[in-house]
Amino acid sequence: MGGSGTLGGTATIQGIHAPGSNAVGIQTLANSLAYTSTSRLQWQLTDNVTGGRGTNYDGVDVTGGTFSITDGATIDLSFGGGVDFLNPFWNSSQSWKVVDLGIDLANTGGINHFEVGSISGGANWNPLWSNQFSITRVADATGKNDVVLNWITGSASAYDTWIAGRSLSGESALPGADPDGDGLANSLEFVLGGEPNSANPGSNSQALLPVANRNAGGDLLFTFRRKILSINTSTLTFQWSADLTFSDALSLNIGASSSVSDGVAVTVNQGLPDSSTDTIIITVPFGKAAGTGRLFGRLGVTVSSTASAYDSWNSSKNLTGPDTQADADPDRDGLSNALSKGSVPTHNN
Repeated sequence: MGGSGTLGGTATIQGIHAPGSNAVGIQTLANSLAYTSTSRLQWQLTDNVTGGRGTNYDGVDVTGGTFSITDGATIDLSFGGGVDFLNPFWNSSQSWKVVDLGIDLANTGGINHFEVGSISGGANWNPLWSNQFSITRVADATGKNDVVLNWITGSASAYDTWIAGRSLSGESALPGADPDGDGLANSLEFVLGGEPNSANPGSNSQALLPVANRNAGGDLLFTFRRKILSINTSTLTFQWSADLTFSDALSLNIGASSSVSDGVAVTVNQGLPDSSTDTIIITVPFGKAAGTGRLFGRLGVTVSSTASAYDSWNSSKNLTGPDTQADADPDRDGLSNALSKGSVPTHNN
């Protein structure tokens, strides 16, 4: 069943229900709606918004009779071209009313809700974020338990999205890995704008490494480019030395804007050479050479990633739902997923 408009009869969904069909819309049921255990509600969102129900996302209205959901009913989520999971919109928790129950309903069918099924579309989607979507029943002003889709933040990072977009998984997706063997860890390639997958063009990223020069006064100029999307997900540390013996005492953190620490100046040229990149120049005064006439610098990177070694390994095994749990045994070989790490736990592998 699908489409927009109003249906006057009783509706029992045993297969697919697509309000709006191929376009976003609201379908109204005037005399009862029941979702059975085999039903699949197909829901669409077209942009990074929570407003515009029926225009930007699908809705179902039940205005009379009764409403019920049987355990096993599923909601599939589909995201249009305007949705980008790197947009700041997704940095905050969000919610959408999927089913609005009218004041004249005889009952609301308890508190049963849909399970989240497939998730498709949208730019920069990372399957590791699937558990951030959930369905709840929320009482409205009339006491009817509407069906609400929730997005809960707190388990995603820009690094996770970036590395998934490079078609890397498992151990190769971890921040400290160097799958293309160019000497740059994934975390550094993320910050500098490199390509960590040797199967993709331009995977040798050594040309992006920081460059060290001296100005006329002998000051060290340490220059590199930083991708702006990495700012909130990474910690950059610069250390300097006169003898290659680096210590925490001679270090500073590089933030989003220019700063000065202990005479060492960090100049952040924002949006240069393009809107996605900053050019950063760190100036270490010649006086820091401590009489040696030499100055050295190095850059350290730490990124936030929700993908633990287990998560990254697990995501590469094509498991879904309860089969992803560490104590699950989807291939029935007597070994839990946690014990199987390093082997292949799925039936079809």
